[in-house]
Amino acid sequence: MHFFIDYNTLPQQSASELKFGPSISSPNNSFVVSTQFNLTSSAKAFACQKGMMVVRKNSSDPSNLVNLFIKPSEPTKLEGLSVRYYIYRGVKLTSFFTNNNGVLLINQEDPTNTEFIASYWRDRNKLSTISLGTLTAPLPRNIGYGDNNLPLSNPANLNPSRPITDLFNGKAPAKAFRVTEGMLIGEFTSSSKISFEIQLETCLSTSTTLGSSANNSIAFHVGNLAGLQLKKRKELALTYIDPAAFFGMHNSINTKTYLGSSINPIVETKVSTALYTFDK
Repeated sequence: MHFFIDYNTLPQQSASELKFGPSISSPNNSFVVSTQFNLTSSAKAFACQKGMMVVRKNSSDPSNLVNLFIKPSEPTKLEGLSVRYYIYRGVKLTSFFTNNNGVLLINQEDPTNTEFIASYWRDRNKLSTISLGTLTAPLPRNIGYGDNNLPLSNPANLNPSRPITDLFNGKAPAKAFRVTEGMLIGEFTSSSKISFEIQLETCLSTSTTLGSSANNSIAFHVGNLAGLQLKKRKELALTYIDPAAFFGMHNSINTKTYLGSSINPIVETKVSTALYTFDK
């Protein structure tokens, strides 16, 4: 298991930042599942586990930020616990794309780019050598990015009502791309608050759609619900786990830190002594 961020850059949470659990402002009506931070400097983001990842828009600043969803390819090595998605909100769009006169292009392979981008182009170049025809230029949808307002019946649909599971099961034109545990996948912004979530595999269906995947944070609101509807809304909180509790369940967590343009070897760090303790 790998920590989701360079923990040396993770500051103490302030009173104004969201914490997993009942909302501070409205504890009886809202349950927060996002753990939020306001970074003082940009921070490297890492894949917690091997799996498939999609890049999605971030509605708070779509010109500059994206959200990432990683679906692990194997169960979490904790008894009775399996992760459906690791969710990173507030990652720099420039970690993945270049804006060329209003057209987004996947970043070209470059020593300054992330391990994810380097992996993408390695696979792309291998495919081009064995292809009998000319490969079309890659689109942002090759790594899950994009949206439109086509009808749900249209196979090219990526509108907000579509479940995000379609991006992982081959039912949507936007596709997921593989990541490995500890891979440098992007860089969190320091210009606005970031969020991190862990959604679990449970018997409860996920409410995540392409629309909600763009949010900068997530909370479940009770409102005026009652009876069975109220119970079902409350049960949605059970599909998430507090990241502090999740990482704390491990005996040790792999971490990476960067010094300039070089990367230190992976260091196995005891959670109880070296990793940041989430403020509750």
